[in-house]
Amino acid sequence: MTRKSGRCSGTDVTEFITADSGGIETACKCLTSGGIVAFPTESAYALGASVQSTKAMSRLADLKSRPSDQGFPILAPSTGYAASLIENPKGPAWD
Repeated sequence: MTRKSGRCSGTDVTEFITADSGGIETACKCLTSGGIVAFPTESAYALGASVQSTKAMSRLADLKSRPSDQGFPILAPSTGYAASLIENPKGPAWD
C-alpha cells in the first residue's frame, strides 16, 4: 500500500501492514481514498483498487500495463452489488 504524509495517496511510499483489524482498516481507508493495495493470494500477490474510483482504476491499468479496453475482474459481496456496477446485467448469474 502506498502512503504520503500519513494519508494514502497512491503515489509515493510503500507501507507494509499486518492482516489484523488495524491493518485491514488502514487498507480500507487507502482503497476508499483512491489508493491501491497489494495482497497475497494462494499463488501470487495481487493488486486491488476500488472500482468506484476512476483515478485508482486508471492507475491500476497503468501499473499493470493493461490496455484500456481490457477490463478487470471484480470481487463483490453479492450479485446485487455487482449488478449495481454494470449496465444491463444478463445471464444465469443474475437470475
